[in-house]
Amino acid sequence: MTPLSEQSLREVSTLIEQNKIKNVQLFDEFAQNEKSEAKDFSLAFSQNLKKLDMQCVFKNKYLLRKYGEMSENEARPFAMNIVGVLKHLLNPESRKGLLQLRFIGYKLQFPDGWVREVGTMLPSLECLDIDHCPLNARDFMDLCNSFAKLKKLSVYGTGLTNIEGISELKNLELFNISDVKFESKDDIKELASLTKLRVLNISGQHENDLNTLQLYLANDCVLNELRFIDISFNTFTPEELQKLVETHPKLMMISLIGTDVGKSNEKLPINIANQFLKFTTVRSFRDCLDAFKFYADTYSVRTIDTIFETINYILSENYEQQSPSELIECTALMFDKFEIRVMTKNLRLLAVRCFEQLGRGKRFEMWDARQKEAATNFMLLCVEEDYRDLTNPDELDPDLYETHCIAWKFLLHLLYTVPTQPFVDLVTDHAIHTILSSPEWTDIPVQISIFILSVCLDQLSPSFVTYATRHHLLLQQVNRYIMNTFSMPNTTFLIQIVWTIVDLHKKSNEKDDYVSREIIETLMRCIEYARDFHNDFVQKHCFKALEELALDCPEEFLDQTFHSYSSSIFLPVIRPQSMRQNLRLQAISLSIVLYARTEGKERMEHLIETKDDLANEICVVIGKNRSALLAARDPYDFWQVLSDSNKTSDAMHWGIWVSKYCKHDRNSPLIPMQIIESERFFY
Repeated sequence: MTPLSEQSLREVSTLIEQNKIKNVQLFDEFAQNEKSEAKDFSLAFSQNLKKLDMQCVFKNKYLLRKYGEMSENEARPFAMNIVGVLKHLLNPESRKGLLQLRFIGYKLQFPDGWVREVGTMLPSLECLDIDHCPLNARDFMDLCNSFAKLKKLSVYGTGLTNIEGISELKNLELFNISDVKFESKDDIKELASLTKLRVLNISGQHENDLNTLQLYLANDCVLNELRFIDISFNTFTPEELQKLVETHPKLMMISLIGTDVGKSNEKLPINIANQFLKFTTVRSFRDCLDAFKFYADTYSVRTIDTIFETINYILSENYEQQSPSELIECTALMFDKFEIRVMTKNLRLLAVRCFEQLGRGKRFEMWDARQKEAATNFMLLCVEEDYRDLTNPDELDPDLYETHCIAWKFLLHLLYTVPTQPFVDLVTDHAIHTILSSPEWTDIPVQISIFILSVCLDQLSPSFVTYATRHHLLLQQVNRYIMNTFSMPNTTFLIQIVWTIVDLHKKSNEKDDYVSREIIETLMRCIEYARDFHNDFVQKHCFKALEELALDCPEEFLDQTFHSYSSSIFLPVIRPQSMRQNLRLQAISLSIVLYARTEGKERMEHLIETKDDLANEICVVIGKNRSALLAARDPYDFWQVLSDSNKTSDAMHWGIWVSKYCKHDRNSPLIPMQIIESERFFY
């Protein structure tokens, strides 16, 4: 039976809980992940399970709170009551009938005697995978005596030093002791008693890492039923490989990845009488694909790392030399074989590099809808984990940072291939998360995320845009980094995020005065900081953004909100700083829109249409009346001179309206006198 998806499980779990339905058998296997909740575990307990996968037990917050004991020292493992976890997940029938159990014990410490208790609890177990679990010699002996029916056993990376007791497992067909270092041949001598063994994994983790094959051959051990042996990352000579082949005539495959013999491009230096025997290597692109097919469904992380590293190297160096059919095959394998749940950050990085190479030259446009969706999900998974240390934001993880960079670039490419509405909303949500979680806007992932927001704005669904919380979060981020941003030479990304906030507000069906006021306050704060740093580029864009908001907000709200910022709005009309006419024009343009939306609302349509011409006319008047304006000794007089000097009706009425703003603010002068008296205020 195919397991239900995570979303379906949650929906069914809710339905069962609400209606108090009993005795419903939905599935016979359960894969716990780090996001599983109490509801998911209750549903699992109600099922008669045959398979249980708890590979993420050490990441699941619910289980850690309930059955774990955190250590104050992060370098030390934390205690986990694994027996309690199993009882929580398995009902009595499941305990009797469970056939397969898998969990990763990385960074965990289990109580003494846990193996015996689990053995008593699960009498029918045939497949046990306890990679990276704390396992000493006594535990292993208990394991061999407690699980007599085992056919498959994996103790990868457990820290064992010998396998004494393995002879008790008479039915064992698969034995994985990869990444386990033995000192002498006596440590593995009992391997010879496994007469039914068909698969043996004695691989290492690094080049020339182990000598387990040499110890195996030193015992003159012969496993007559052996079909596959993985000796990757082992040290051995061609003569020792020849002996292995000759003494095991039923062998059909030997993995040589990460070995001196397996790396050489020359013909294997051995005589092979068995015509059915094959060797797994990464000598060529074809070899990599075959190796990937074999290892994709396994948990041999280091071997898959090596395969991906080789694929990346081949594609980056000799992409054009690979046959189109093999490139298509590699792409299909990435989607069909490689599961989205990637186990290590290094494997994630290698995977996104592979996708990047396979999609180069817009080849990703040839992918079907299912492949694009799978690539999207994978890339979004890759950008979920923060690449900066939360306790020390100045430190970033180089592997995770590169993963984010590649993944965001890939998502940006996918945005240009007629994406679906859910895709646009989902990518936008992740982009906002990246912006909010990073302390540095100079980071490439943040810059791409900001650009993605600007690309997505026209395509966002109304339900996404009306979510006001996003406005608040983005505004908080803008306010938080205004000072840092203006100390940088490039403020392009600040402008992009400002326009993103304004455009989100414009597209929203439900206008919230509080959010609108918060946006205006943030923009005015940007203008004030930009003026202090003589950054007219930011001032100009903020004035333009305010103009867009002014066209979109109610009259009463505008009158109340903008009046308190009148000084910041009108100061550039008098003293435009370095950009001179351009900044002055933009400030005047904003004031005209405010006038048209308030006192001049009866002629609003006309004023908006002629806004640019009117702004130019006012600039000309300011230039021609420089002496009279300099002679004005009071802010009100200054604006009165400007009003009287305008020749057209529109400009004159605008000047009168501005002077009213000034009159309301006589006790707190709109324009400080020292600015008016300065010869520089015109330049």
